[in-house]
Amino acid sequence: MPTLVNIRGLERSGASSGGGLSSGARGFRVPATSRATLTTALAGANNDITYVAKTGGTAGNSIRVTYVVSGGTVARSITVAGNDITVNLATTTGAVNATETATNIAAAVNANGSASALVFAEVAAGNDGTGVLSAMAFTNLAGGAALAERSVGGNQTVQVDLDNAEVRRRLRRNRGRFIEVLNSERLTTIRGLDMSQAGAGPSQSRGFRIKNSAGSLVTVTSSTAVTVDTSDSTVRKDLAKYFDRWVVSASGSTLVTIRGLDTSTAASTTISGGTGATASRGFSIKNKTGTVQSVRPTSNVQLNLNDSYNRRLLRRNADKFVVVSAP
Repeated sequence: MPTLVNIRGLERSGASSGGGLSSGARGFRVPATSRATLTTALAGANNDITYVAKTGGTAGNSIRVTYVVSGGTVARSITVAGNDITVNLATTTGAVNATETATNIAAAVNANGSASALVFAEVAAGNDGTGVLSAMAFTNLAGGAALAERSVGGNQTVQVDLDNAEVRRRLRRNRGRFIEVLNSERLTTIRGLDMSQAGAGPSQSRGFRIKNSAGSLVTVTSSTAVTVDTSDSTVRKDLAKYFDRWVVSASGSTLVTIRGLDTSTAASTTISGGTGATASRGFSIKNKTGTVQSVRPTSNVQLNLNDSYNRRLLRRNADKFVVVSAP
């Protein structure tokens, strides 16, 4: 089974289709699939949801979503038949229930095992999720495309196969120009790789400042998970600037799973507190059980970001791995 990861560009736009970059363009190109998407366009305000196929390629174009308002007093339910997702909206006496908002439905779809195997749902950009949904006929996701050279820019998420050596080479060369998309297409949780909170004086400074998803400036350090909105160009600029000082994480866990990008041979390495190891590729790190393990393109390593030595190794080798999952 291929090792797939979704990435989103941190720069302004994708590379042009020509041999070079068009004037003012940013981004880079990589062999990738495009995932099918659907952003609803319901009447009213703040009630639209974006659905994104979990798997890249043309298969995602066959996924359909419908909202059903059946009348009477009906509890919400979600059913899946093949690639068809039916959301029966909760109603009271024929009217859409006032609590049945875009936020509610996006969360319900993601919590449904069958539906979430097909798509990820989130409140569409420009919506706050408080709007009430209405009926919608079956509507297909669209835009899924097969493996090809694709641009990775600030407005695009693409799916790449880490088993492809050319993909790994380009990701390593362009580290700092993309971010891994693990859950939400726009909202991403990061954790700092620096050692401590920023101090009062410049000589003691640690971490870096960034705008969180609520719009407040916060300091990113190893002790705090911060959720940021990657649709914000200023946030993307800061993530690119400090690319070796953060890692995609999860809000409630310090465990992450990484896979190596390096194809060179590393020398034997002894880690303080470990037994030492010879890494045939990449670099060595302590996994979540404390055992020294090589970070290579052939296998995943789950590690604990609470370990300061691991954080130092990740920062030192920022271009040699990608995060493939975080619990």
